[in-house]
Amino acid sequence: MWITLLGAMFPGVASALILYGGDTPEFNADAPTGIYEDSGWQYQGIYAQGLGTAISPTHFITAAHLPLSSWFFYDGQSYTVDFVNYQDISGTDLRIFQVTDGTFADYAPLYDGALSAGDELVMMGRGAFRGDEVIVAGDAKGWELGSSDFLQRWGTNELEDLLPTGVGPMLLSTFDDSGGPNEASFSPGDSGGGVFVYDAVDGRWELVGMNYAATLGPYREDPLVPGEYYATLYDTSGMYEYDFDTASWVPSVDPTGYMLMSDLTANRSTIQAMLVPEPGSALFCLTSLGIWVMGRRRR
Repeated sequence: MWITLLGAMFPGVASALILYGGDTPEFNADAPTGIYEDSGWQYQGIYAQGLGTAISPTHFITAAHLPLSSWFFYDGQSYTVDFVNYQDISGTDLRIFQVTDGTFADYAPLYDGALSAGDELVMMGRGAFRGDEVIVAGDAKGWELGSSDFLQRWGTNELEDLLPTGVGPMLLSTFDDSGGPNEASFSPGDSGGGVFVYDAVDGRWELVGMNYAATLGPYREDPLVPGEYYATLYDTSGMYEYDFDTASWVPSVDPTGYMLMSDLTANRSTIQAMLVPEPGSALFCLTSLGIWVMGRRRR
């Protein structure tokens, strides 16, 4: 399984999550209602090519692999970002910034419960809208990556597993067409979007993860015929993907697409400590971490 970072592959693409039932760009492009009301949409702000999530009156958290930017657009207002004295959580893809010219009226609570396989997740993003449908031998597989419309959208999925990786603990979900029309996967531009889980004890949705990466190919339908493309697939059977280790096209070994999200619960105490300035100092300053691509095979 090849995992591609969501903010590094196509730097000019930024629009929305890939949704199973999203056959129009406007699908889930407004704040969710009903059982998903207040599930994290209100805490999202535009940062660089992706999103960030407010986590204190002056701090927001995002993906460290996004390029630096001097502004954060949140709740209808543009804030100036201190992009020099940011704080990285060592060994992860998580980065915390502070704004210097105002305060946020509201911010996301951090989840402090235990996670289990099957937990429902609500995800936010603004990556590429889905393009042409992929059909192989008469079977629908998913969608090629489409054009950009810069819309924030929301979607849902389920937690499948918790994984240790070279960039910290990750939440793993699959895109397998079993979660109804709101089932979502990631595309380039979704980096930094917040992932939320419902805390029954507190009676609210709380921040649990941060969009990191997804399986996007490239794929071929015939290993000997050029014409590969990047796509979000819920069925990879009969497809071929490029093996960078052997420099060859090999049959896809995973039945579905996968998504990785940085696990904030494993770093909750570190995050909370970073939100409290040292005496006489407005911010901590840690060494920056530059990550571009991670490849991982699931066997």
